[in-house]
Amino acid sequence: MTAPVLVSQSPSLIGIAWNAPHDGGMPIDSYEVFWDGLNPGSSAFTSLAVVESETLHYTTSSVVAGTNYRFQVSASNLVGDSVASP
Repeated sequence: MTAPVLVSQSPSLIGIAWNAPHDGGMPIDSYEVFWDGLNPGSSAFTSLAVVESETLHYTTSSVVAGTNYRFQVSASNLVGDSVASP
């Protein structure tokens, strides 16, 4: 799975996208998105959302301008859960 990339942003919106990983022969059911938004720059990622497509547009009031946030994504299907993206 590729690392998520920023596709849009505003003071209250973050949009990210990623490429689907190899699916092991079964359709991907969902993606879980994680971020370090509770402690920016740390290695502690928390679950942010579960989505069914390769994009997330997340609206929040907790984004602080000038702060770098990191995201990870993992995929899930009948084969199991993927390793989280870089």
